[in-house]
Amino acid sequence: MREKDVEAKIVRIAKRLGCLCWKLVCPSFVGVPDRMVIAPNGKIGFIEVKAPGKEPTKRQIFIIKLLEKFNVPVIWTDDPEIAEVFINTLLEGLILLLSITKSLLEFTFS
Repeated sequence: MREKDVEAKIVRIAKRLGCLCWKLVCPSFVGVPDRMVIAPNGKIGFIEVKAPGKEPTKRQIFIIKLLEKFNVPVIWTDDPEIAEVFINTLLEGLILLLSITKSLLEFTFS
């Protein structure tokens, strides 16, 4: 499965759950997460999508940590099921940061 296949599945999940899932493109700022998820309750989170077995670049990790510093919900994942868990936390209104590494959840409460 390619990154775009994982991303397409995540978009379908977000839409099924009633969320917007916008593709982010920021030509002047490298490393911005691929998707912004907007839940009907107004919660917003970001998802960096990777192909199965791939990991974010150093720049992408830097941006993820920067967003976490600002208490912005953000994950990177290569697994649509993990993205679904993240989207559900947005829907439930939980403000927690999820650091996801190779389909393992590590919850960090801020």
